[in-house]
Amino acid sequence: MELRRLRGLSPATARQLFTATVALVVDYASNVWMHAFKNKNIGPINRVQRVGAQAIVGTFLTVATSVAEAEAHIATAQHRFWRRAVKTWADLHTLPETNPLRRNTDQIRKFRRYHRSPLYQVADALKNIDMESLETINPFTLAPWEARMQIDEPITEGSTVPGGSMQIAVRSSVRNELVGFGVAVEKQPRKPYTHTHTHFINARRLNRKGNYH
Repeated sequence: MELRRLRGLSPATARQLFTATVALVVDYASNVWMHAFKNKNIGPINRVQRVGAQAIVGTFLTVATSVAEAEAHIATAQHRFWRRAVKTWADLHTLPETNPLRRNTDQIRKFRRYHRSPLYQVADALKNIDMESLETINPFTLAPWEARMQIDEPITEGSTVPGGSMQIAVRSSVRNELVGFGVAVEKQPRKPYTHTHTHFINARRLNRKGNYH
């Protein structure tokens, strides 16, 4: 491994390089083949873990994989695979209902003796978690067919000031179940003008999607 050829690296730097370069290659498409990660197929991946631990803290290659991972303070391969699979399963439930992958999540949960989905084990392990309550994330902020904000008055040539600028700052925080946010607008056409606005709401009146009711 090229990581072992680098000299003078601290364990934290070597660990970060292992996670950012080696682990990403090993975990590629692990959502599909992680169910076959057993028996003889586990050998090459365990060797990568041991070599990575040797590059980080200098362990022996003959040491057990679990001991090397603990000494180097790196995540196990199974942990990384399941973390990626759970994230993928959660991301599928945030897709819109029109997405075919979102519609097929019910089919993935069904038990089949043959042609079983690779995500079936993940779906079975997370069957008691309500994924339907996750917020739907659209690939756009406003659909192309929805009405957009229109300007009441047309912009004339004299309504704009050359060299003008506007700066807007937004800040929010939560403390003791109280949500506060503030907006500051600074406009500089010819003479500086600053306007500020603050507002507080009770966090208990916010639903899961952040809407105020």
